[in-house]
Amino acid sequence: MFHRLFWAFKPCIDGFGFCIPVIQVDGTFLTGKYKGCLLIATGVDGNRRIFPLAFALVEGENSLSWAWFFDQLHEHVTQREDITIISDRHAGIRNAVGGFPDEWGWRWRWCIRHWLANFQHKFGKKKDIKNLLWNAAVAHQPKKYEEKMKTIRQTHRAGAVWAEGQELPMWTFHMDNGARWGIATTNHGESINNVYKGLRAMPISVIVEMSYWKVNEWRVARLQQAIGRELQGHSIAHDVFAQMQKNDEKSSKHKVVLFNRSEGIFAVETGIWGGGRRGHNRQTVKLHYELG
Repeated sequence: MFHRLFWAFKPCIDGFGFCIPVIQVDGTFLTGKYKGCLLIATGVDGNRRIFPLAFALVEGENSLSWAWFFDQLHEHVTQREDITIISDRHAGIRNAVGGFPDEWGWRWRWCIRHWLANFQHKFGKKKDIKNLLWNAAVAHQPKKYEEKMKTIRQTHRAGAVWAEGQELPMWTFHMDNGARWGIATTNHGESINNVYKGLRAMPISVIVEMSYWKVNEWRVARLQQAIGRELQGHSIAHDVFAQMQKNDEKSSKHKVVLFNRSEGIFAVETGIWGGGRRGHNRQTVKLHYELG
């Protein structure tokens, strides 16, 4: 009797070593003769784009199937100790990640979009509050987080109490200690799921075979893009380079004072911008790596 199936392609396993240590997981139910769920793990490549990683067919989204899926990921795909899993707050996933062995060093963070859907389910569709909560969640600076939450406390106290009663490191960037690498949602994983949505009614062998052809199609397209960029004389991925340019422009008026080079500690004072209404904020910054 068929029970479960896990598969991953070697080029994806090898390539994940060059990706950021974040894995988004998502599941979708099958609709054909054979019931169950398709679980998909997705990475994020150097260009901040989708990196298909691993697949599984299981009996359903429950604690045992998710725990088994994570075990397969750790055994066959990556043993890196800095992995962050991003997902919705499904009870099966919560129970499975709670059983991660300490020696794995893996962490769990919530998809902020799903977390906001939980807020709407509890309090109704309050678009303004939802947008403020999103901005609070993705704020890297405690000061900016507090500015958004102050407004929410004044306009929707119950919502603010609910949000701040949650585990802050699970949904806020400023308390995250860099675990998310700036990834807020499981959108990449759900995009992959949408690609395979039309296959949910197909036999199992067809689902596996089509995953192979889809991944190959993706790899060829990305390789051509990378070669084209190299031929143009670029050594940095397009989206990353564009973000670097934006950051460079934004920081052009910042003042940086060195405090401790060996520990990577600096003070950064922002310059005046926006017609003189903003700027002159000062904060201590500690880099995540040691400087040579």
